[in-house]
Amino acid sequence: MIPVDPRIEPLLAQMAKDPALPAGAEASIRQTIVESPYLSNLLGDAIEKGRIGAIAVSHGQNNGGHFQDGKDGKAGTLNISEAAFKDFAGSDRIDYLTEVMGHETMHGVLAKHRAEALAEFGKSMGNRMQEAYDNRENQVDLTGPTRVYLDSTRADEALSEISGMRALHDRIKHLNP
Repeated sequence: MIPVDPRIEPLLAQMAKDPALPAGAEASIRQTIVESPYLSNLLGDAIEKGRIGAIAVSHGQNNGGHFQDGKDGKAGTLNISEAAFKDFAGSDRIDYLTEVMGHETMHGVLAKHRAEALAEFGKSMGNRMQEAYDNRENQVDLTGPTRVYLDSTRADEALSEISGMRALHDRIKHLNP
């Protein structure tokens, strides 16, 4: 098997120390990464740029995975649901992991933009509320700031969906040149 990008290797080594890691999870994740050059490059770049600092398996989640933003400027964690290792096997598992990891990696890439959008939303809401208070308005229209924020979250999710599909497409193309 092709070796994993050296930028990713330390995160996999740390993940392997988890005593609750499902059997075969590390091998499946390694296979997923090496079989999708797009995913490998995206994940390696996100790690190198300090966007993703850990890969973990989450327990009890009802989704394929999730990205947990880091705190205080620290890198976040790409989480993969343990269900991926229980509900899927063989090539189906690797396909599923490829899509999930491509999706969640993009959330990591976009974490800074997401934080900026949320900060701007809070600032806009606060300014609008203060303006309404100062003018003794009896109601406040927060549609504008809310629309801008929701549009940014929709763009984040859409780009993450596209990234997951692109990672899977790249895996298929890589295995069937």
